[in-house]
Amino acid sequence: MTYEKNFLERSAARIESVVSAVAGIFSFLNKGPLGWVLRKLGQFGRWYRSRIWNRYARNAEGRLTKKRVTATVLATLLALWITPSIIYAAWQGTLMATTWENEELYLTAAEEVGDDIHSVRGCRKIPCSESDAIYFRVRTSLMHNLYALTDHGSVFYPDYTASVVAPGVNRCDVTSYGFRVKALMRGWDIYPDMLDATCVPYETGTEFSESE
Repeated sequence: MTYEKNFLERSAARIESVVSAVAGIFSFLNKGPLGWVLRKLGQFGRWYRSRIWNRYARNAEGRLTKKRVTATVLATLLALWITPSIIYAAWQGTLMATTWENEELYLTAAEEVGDDIHSVRGCRKIPCSESDAIYFRVRTSLMHNLYALTDHGSVFYPDYTASVVAPGVNRCDVTSYGFRVKALMRGWDIYPDMLDATCVPYETGTEFSESE
């Protein structure tokens, strides 16, 4: 059965011809890292066309319709928008599971360094030396909110979490996760994340009694 192509089908055919032409122009780049990326993009494009576009954008007669094309395009854009967040959340979840720390630290300062991003610094022990210094970031994310909701029944507020570090030296029970390699921290701006802290003031040269 043949039928005259409608406007949507003619437009889709033009787009496919342009994509094919671009793929032909760059076909000589079929080796090396760039070639690998192009091949993966091509595989994804073929998968999307057969499994998504042809299945959802066409009606039972196999024709493109405005309603189906609109719904398919919007669903595709939504998936592309949320996929990076899902991948980042999975990465954070893996990092939390493998690098989780509950420890006693001496925190000395907290300041806002970005849009709702706080920097917390301190030391592993007193007196403090460069080798014992440590920095944290306190920032919101999907996984941080899930932790806060599970742990104390509210969303994660970076400013509240960082505010427990008063000016001076504080002895704190800190919950954190992440890489603590100084080369990464200085060269790539990658810091461990602090999720929670309970602090009391500490006077240098003294220790708290058991009653305190």
